[in-house]
Amino acid sequence: MLAIISAYLAVSVGNALMGNITEYCYSVIGKKIFMDYQGKCIEHLYGLSGDFYTHMQSGEMLTVLVQDINTVKSFATNTLFSLASDILMGVVMIVFLAFLQWDLLVVMLLFLPFVFAVQKVFRGKMMKKSQDMREAAGRMSSLLQDLTETS
Repeated sequence: MLAIISAYLAVSVGNALMGNITEYCYSVIGKKIFMDYQGKCIEHLYGLSGDFYTHMQSGEMLTVLVQDINTVKSFATNTLFSLASDILMGVVMIVFLAFLQWDLLVVMLLFLPFVFAVQKVFRGKMMKKSQDMREAAGRMSSLLQDLTETS
């Protein structure tokens, strides 16, 4: 019994330690990506002509810029590592299930095309809503900037 408790405690401590190390790595990588892309975007914005700025609301531009950089940062850290981890876990589970109960694996694999079809439908809807929210946030930011400039 003591061995089981010790093993459980060791796994719990190891899991917490690995979680903290992972978060630290995400933070370091994310900060580097954020600073790198932000600098590149600002350099690009400095090089644009005056015509661009007359037709673009600066509040909308900054909102889109920050949101896009945060999206890239999130993808490069959390999403990429989670995807690799999920793929590895999926392969291990499929192999384990093939040895444990192959007929259940066949049923699961037959069900997967339905899951992918539903995911494809909702992905399109979510992308449209995300774009709408991004545009609305940009308009709100521009309006807020106009209101603060006139006061």
